[in-house]
Amino acid sequence: MSPSHSTPLQILLIADDKFRIAMLRRAIRDTDLKCSITRLAQTHTARAFLNSKQLTEGKQRPDLVLLDMGNDDASALKTASAVALGPGRSPVPVVLLTSAVTEALLQSGELDDGKSTMFSSRPLPLFLEKLAGGSRQGFLQALETLYQYGPVLARLPEHFFRSSDDSTQLSA
Repeated sequence: MSPSHSTPLQILLIADDKFRIAMLRRAIRDTDLKCSITRLAQTHTARAFLNSKQLTEGKQRPDLVLLDMGNDDASALKTASAVALGPGRSPVPVVLLTSAVTEALLQSGELDDGKSTMFSSRPLPLFLEKLAGGSRQGFLQALETLYQYGPVLARLPEHFFRSSDDSTQLSA
């Protein structure tokens, strides 16, 4: 069941890049979205959590999974395949946070043999504004419906892709 607008949204963020994690947290905070964020690394830990009995039985179940696919590294692609595209994919709607490169990989069907429907991406700031808006429950229900056909895509802004040297300038 989707949370009411006054109930904090439970978000599971699967990401490794410290700079992008800080930027995502800042973007979420800037929308005044009431939420609790749990972060897991893009490793076996994330896949194990998503397939755990706690999650499938509804205990500690997040309302939404945000999966950082800003880079096309092997870890992100493997996690996306297991968490969002594979036969044992998450029962919780997954939003893939993409870049132009990873979006092209997803659209090509290389990651899932073309079995999932990929919907046009929406810029992350607009996605977060919709989630924070007054129609949050309806938006979450729409995400659940779309997710039956394939993961939802949200495009990360270009300023999320600064070099790792620039990340020291950002205070999280």
